[in-house]
Amino acid sequence: ITTLSTIRHLAFLKETLTPNRFEHSLGVSQVMSELARVYAIERERAVTAGLLHDAAKDLTLLEQAQIISRANIEIRYECELNYSLYLHGPASAYVVQHELEITDEVILDAIEMHTYNGNKVTFDDPIS
Repeated sequence: ITTLSTIRHLAFLKETLTPNRFEHSLGVSQVMSELARVYAIERERAVTAGLLHDAAKDLTLLEQAQIISRANIEIRYECELNYSLYLHGPASAYVVQHELEITDEVILDAIEMHTYNGNKVTFDDPIS
């Protein structure tokens, strides 16, 4: 899917991600396109979530800490102090919501939950 918003998303990711992470995000977007039917999600939503899921992953630890503070993301376990590994999902959701003005809760929840954070049930079970 190539839309003006997708072009904007790609430009944003090229500025914020390493080349390897950018390629990874393109690959995840393709896989999500194929999984959209399994999870009964509109293809465009799935592709967008896959593309943007790591939007904050390559930010510095200081930048991630600032986002975690601004977003009021709760640090519940000591391991979550490794923001890049454990909290980049919710941090990425915050970034795409505020930098790219994405408000679709399905997309934001998918991005947030890909590193398991919280108890949202949006994506618990694929449709049989």
